[in-house]
Amino acid sequence: MARCSANDCNRWRPGLLQHVSGVTISDRWFCSRTCVEQMAHDLLIDALPQPAGIPGLAPSRLGTLLRHYRALTAAQLDEALRAQDQSGLMLGAQLLALKLVDSETIVRALAAQAGVRYLPFVDPECVRSAPGGLSRDAVRALGLVPFHEVTDDGRIKVACVAPLPRAALTALHQLTSWTPEPYLVSDEDLERLQQAYGVDAAGRVATGAGSGFVRARSVSEAAACIATAATSARRTTMTEASLVQYTWVRVSGAGITQDVLFAPPGAEEIACQAAATSL
Repeated sequence: MARCSANDCNRWRPGLLQHVSGVTISDRWFCSRTCVEQMAHDLLIDALPQPAGIPGLAPSRLGTLLRHYRALTAAQLDEALRAQDQSGLMLGAQLLALKLVDSETIVRALAAQAGVRYLPFVDPECVRSAPGGLSRDAVRALGLVPFHEVTDDGRIKVACVAPLPRAALTALHQLTSWTPEPYLVSDEDLERLQQAYGVDAAGRVATGAGSGFVRARSVSEAAACIATAATSARRTTMTEASLVQYTWVRVSGAGITQDVLFAPPGAEEIACQAAATSL
């Protein structure tokens, strides 16, 4: 005998018939779409942000690192800090605005600050085949662009910008079981990579970048999208990751990969404010 996995559902099915009706999601049996949607609704309500799971080095101040590299004089740093008080920009952006340091030097220092590697140059052509097979929407939402195919041991190289998006890196690992290896790039290079990801020279989206993606603005909308994907096949797998600004659910099955991102109104602004204080 198998009981429906939804809370408050008392429906039972004989063991031999449990796969004849209903659906199985991550080895849990549900008797109906309604019960799947209720499960998804409860999951989204209970989801809480998780701490970043990828360790880094203790951060050093960016100005100190640039002085260590002899890329900046004490007088230039003081000038940038005074200008920063008026502009509200992060120090790296302020230095670029004043043309005191070039972009590559700042990315190099930020990579040292985060304890990761960096790319002084990256050719957007390397992402046109959509390495990793993510959707273009997922790449933008995560702020991570895979630029190399997954290795046999499950590692994947991804480009990102500072501050290091540790929560997104953790989410990518939770959703795919890959181990992301972050490389910092400039804001401009990340934008070029995002625009080129999964798009050939003629502007056609590669088939590898075609997994479904929905950005939901309410719990009910997200739960309905999850239920629709999860009941499209008899057996699917559902994984989820909770970040500062959103909850991400991935449903995978025979021939389908559906990503549902739930971000309550205002959550992204809160996350941006948190990121702005990290450097």
